[in-house]
Amino acid sequence: MKHLYYLLLAIILLPCHAANAQLITTSPTIVQRSSNPIVITFHADQGNKGLMGLTSSTPVYAHTGIIRKGSTKWEYAPQWLDNSAKYKLSYVSANTWQLTIPGINEYYGITNAVEVEKLAFVFRNANGSKEGKTAAGGDIFVNVVQDNEFELTLTSSAESEYITQARDITFTATTTSSADIDIYLNSTTSSPVASAKNATTLTKTIAINTPGTYNVIARATSGTKTATQTSTVTYLGQSTQTDYPGGIPQMGAKANSDGSVTFCLAAPDKSNVLIVGSWNEYDIATSQPMHYQDYNGNRYFWATISGLAADTDYPYYYLVDGQYKVGDPYANLVLDPWNDRYISPTVFPDMPPYPSDKVSDVPLAVYNSSINDYEWKIKNFKGVDQSALVIYELLIRDFNGTEGQSLGNGTIAGVMEKLDYLKELGVNAIELLPVMEFNGNNSWGYNPNFYFAPDKAYGTPDDYRKLVDAIHERGMAVILDVVFNQSDGLHPWYRMYDIDRNPFYNGTAPHSYSVLNDWNQDNQLVQQQFKDALIYWLTSYNVDGFRFDLVKGLGSNQSYNATYDQSTNTWSGVTEDKTNAYNE
Repeated sequence: MKHLYYLLLAIILLPCHAANAQLITTSPTIVQRSSNPIVITFHADQGNKGLMGLTSSTPVYAHTGIIRKGSTKWEYAPQWLDNSAKYKLSYVSANTWQLTIPGINEYYGITNAVEVEKLAFVFRNANGSKEGKTAAGGDIFVNVVQDNEFELTLTSSAESEYITQARDITFTATTTSSADIDIYLNSTTSSPVASAKNATTLTKTIAINTPGTYNVIARATSGTKTATQTSTVTYLGQSTQTDYPGGIPQMGAKANSDGSVTFCLAAPDKSNVLIVGSWNEYDIATSQPMHYQDYNGNRYFWATISGLAADTDYPYYYLVDGQYKVGDPYANLVLDPWNDRYISPTVFPDMPPYPSDKVSDVPLAVYNSSINDYEWKIKNFKGVDQSALVIYELLIRDFNGTEGQSLGNGTIAGVMEKLDYLKELGVNAIELLPVMEFNGNNSWGYNPNFYFAPDKAYGTPDDYRKLVDAIHERGMAVILDVVFNQSDGLHPWYRMYDIDRNPFYNGTAPHSYSVLNDWNQDNQLVQQQFKDALIYWLTSYNVDGFRFDLVKGLGSNQSYNATYDQSTNTWSGVTEDKTNAYNE
């Protein structure tokens, strides 16, 4: 297998002062410059979940520093993999760890006047092979309030801002100094539902019994200073059992003869899914829960949307059990909230903008009725005889770009300019390193997240098709390098479950070649995804064949004795539990 070289952008996630379940919590709730001590509680089952499931026998450490006001640079941080006792967290309970900071100056060794704005963290195991970060793989930050500032925070006992059943939720307002505190429901013009005079905390439990959106507002006044914070909880409607049209669920977005579109997500063991799209301005409160159908041992959620205009981009995502925001595994185009901004308009003109004013921290699928329409010049390419193949392995990122500089800025347009050169070399097949939507913009592609969408860093979907057409015009075949042994952490099926209960992934790989997140190859939906992806690229992009990466990662350690007899077209030595296993 090729090595994985890719660049992930560190995404800064600022803790919100009105929050539900968080990756880290602190005591005191509001960290001030002079707070002493400060207890950092790390919840390993939140964020990217890179350290989830570790037990007390496996130490967890904090790589931590400070960010001073007006800067983005880490300071006063140790060397990476410094396993000194001061950086070791204490195990509290499953997926809960704590770090005690006696005081900011003392802990970080600050000896002069530094205005600290944030504490910065990355949590890791002893050798750094596993990391706890934000859901997007970014650093974790805790705001530090200066001692002379007045601050209010509002927290909620709800695990997220969405709930799927009626329940009582406790809201807690906390201030940095004594204040008059009021808590309101939906409007500050109405009477407060709770009040306290000359206090630093106020708690109120509110019964949420009817579907809808509830805005809980805290307002605190200390002398001439007033602060307000809002925490929103939306009680979603319930998904109901109704069979998919025709009775057999089809994953992804399917256009219907009446112009409507049916969207379908496989989500075993889930009870509630909403589809949230641009057609209603991403308004979760007015989005209708999807129906569900249990079919062949799996649960599928589906909804039919009417009134979508032809040849128009409609970004959307799924909200699963009120907790997980995910894209569509079968998306044909994906919008990335972290990396799309760095793609040049010359590479992808008229790229649909990410609606950052309405949505955040979730890759969006894009439905467009004509996304797969293309007028092929070469419609009957016959391929190249396998015995005569002369293959050129090509990484678009590095094949072309700024001459003489290793900038990784190659594009499909640049490859097109050199096809005649490749033809003159005697090449009759071009193998493209993975181009399915991968994490970041700068990658070899072996960290895929969506198998039905081309990565936008190299060009538009039609650019890929034009490349295939141009290669075929020159009598050369196109082979795609595909990665079915692993995915990165943004695949929807990875994000929807804790790893110890994920039907799509193995918590521990059954083979010795694990990279990133190991697919459960026995899962019929995983198998269906791979089959559908191959058919999609054969039919929608006219590729001619595939190279499968690390096929030993598709089996178990017991399956490596399998051998293939070409004369009889049979396998031998294949274990019963892994009949698809074979040697690379």
